[in-house]
Amino acid sequence: MRRGGRGGFVGYNEGVRRRAWFIATALVALAALIALAVYRNPTRLAFERAAADLPAAEAEARRLGLPLTGADLRPKTPIMPSENAALLIRKAGEQIETLTKKHPILNELSFRGLASLSPEKRTQLDSVFADCAPILEVAILASAKPECDFERPWDTKPMWEILFLEHAQLKRLTSALRNRGLWLMEKGDVSGAIRDFRAALALARFAGSDRDALGSFLQVNLEMSGIVAIEQAATLRPRDAKLLAQLDELLAEMESHPARNQQILGAEVVNSLLMVNYPPDKLASAVYDHHGSGGLEGQLQVLQYSTYLAPPLVPTTIRKDAYRARALRFWSRYISSITSADTSLRANALIGPTLSQLDSADEPTLRLLQHSSPVMKLSHKTYFGSDAKVRTTRALLAVLEHRIQHGRYPTSLAGLKSNTDDPFSFSKLGYRVNGEEVRVYSVGRDEKSDGGRLLSERRWFLPRGRDIVSLYPFRPEISY
Repeated sequence: MRRGGRGGFVGYNEGVRRRAWFIATALVALAALIALAVYRNPTRLAFERAAADLPAAEAEARRLGLPLTGADLRPKTPIMPSENAALLIRKAGEQIETLTKKHPILNELSFRGLASLSPEKRTQLDSVFADCAPILEVAILASAKPECDFERPWDTKPMWEILFLEHAQLKRLTSALRNRGLWLMEKGDVSGAIRDFRAALALARFAGSDRDALGSFLQVNLEMSGIVAIEQAATLRPRDAKLLAQLDELLAEMESHPARNQQILGAEVVNSLLMVNYPPDKLASAVYDHHGSGGLEGQLQVLQYSTYLAPPLVPTTIRKDAYRARALRFWSRYISSITSADTSLRANALIGPTLSQLDSADEPTLRLLQHSSPVMKLSHKTYFGSDAKVRTTRALLAVLEHRIQHGRYPTSLAGLKSNTDDPFSFSKLGYRVNGEEVRVYSVGRDEKSDGGRLLSERRWFLPRGRDIVSLYPFRPEISY
C-alpha cells in the first residue's frame, strides 16, 4: 500500500510539474505576444520613426530662424527702455480708453471713419481731436521708436494664458490717428495729416512684434485700414503731385516691412512645443468642456480622448519627441512656404500637402498638432491680401500722377513705376476707367476676377464680387 501510495505521490508530482511547465510556457508565449504587440505595434512604430527625426527637425528649424523655446522669442539684445515703443503704447492706450468713455464718438470712428458721421457729429470733431491731442502726441512718440517689445512671459507661461491688452489699445490709437489725419487733410493741413498716417502705419507694424498669429493678423488689418485712409486722402487732393508722392512713400515704407516675413508665427511654434508637455487628460478635459457631455459620459470621453493623444503602448519620452519633431517640421514648411512664395497660388501649392496631413486620421503623430497649431487653411491669404492692397493703391496713385503729368489717365498699367503683379494670380493687376472713375484691382482671395467689383456692390443677378479694389474717387458707401 505504501508502494501504491508512493507511486501515486510520484504521479502527482509529475502532473504538477507538467502543469507548471505548461503555465510557464503559456506565460512566456503571452509575454512574447505582448512584446511583439508593443514593439511591432503600428502606432508605436509611427511614433518611433517621428521621434528619430527630432534632431534633423530641430536643425532645420534653427537654420530657418524658428524659435525653439520661449526665450527665443525675446530680442537677442535687450531693448533699452528709451528705445522701446511698448511703454508709450501702453500709456497712450490706457489714456485713450478712458477718453473714449467721455467721447463715445471715438467708437464710431474706429468702425467706419469720418465718412459715417452725420453733419451734427462732425461739428464735434474739433473738440474731440483737441482732447485727443496730448494722447496722440504720446502715440506719435511711440511710433518713432526703433523697436517694440511687450516683454511677454513666453518662457514661463503658455500662450493661451497670456493677455494681449495692447491689441485693443493699438486699434484705438491707430483709428484716432488715421481719422485725425483725414480731418486735418480736409482742413488743408497736409503735413499734419502725413505725420498722423505715418504714425498709424508704424504702430500697426508694432502690433506684429509679438510674432504670434493674432498679432500679425491685427497688423494686417490695421495696415489695410491705413491704406484705405490713404485712398481717401488721395481723393481729397487728387491733383496735388507732392501729396501723392508723400502718400506713395508711406506705402513704400510699409511694403518694405511686410507682415509676411520670416518672423511670423514664432509664438505658435513655441506654443506647439509647450503643448508636448501638457498632460493629455487636461487637454482632453479642455476639449470636452466645450464640445462634450457632462457626467459619466463626459468622463468616458475624456478618458478615451486622452488615450487617443497618448497611446498606452508608446513610452512617454518617445511620444513627446515625436510630437515635437512633427510640430517643428510642420512650422518649418508652413512659414517658409508663406514667406518665400511670390503669389498666394504658389504658397497654397507649397502649404497644401502639409495642411492636408493635419486632416489625416491615419497618422497618429499629428494628433497633438491638430490642437496646438490653430492655423486656418486659408490664413496665408490674409498676408497676401495686404500685399495686394498695397500694390493696387500704389498703382492708383501712379495713375493719378500720370494724369497730372499728361492730362489723361494711362491706357494701361504697363510702364508705371509701381509693382503691378497680382499676388492672387499669375498675371497683372486689373485696371478699369469709366469716365473719371478709376479702379485698380486684384482678383482677391477667391482668385477669380469680378471685374473690379467690391463685395458691397453685389447684386442679386450677379456673383458676389470679392476683388481687392483701390478706387478713385473714393466712395465710402461701397469702399468699406
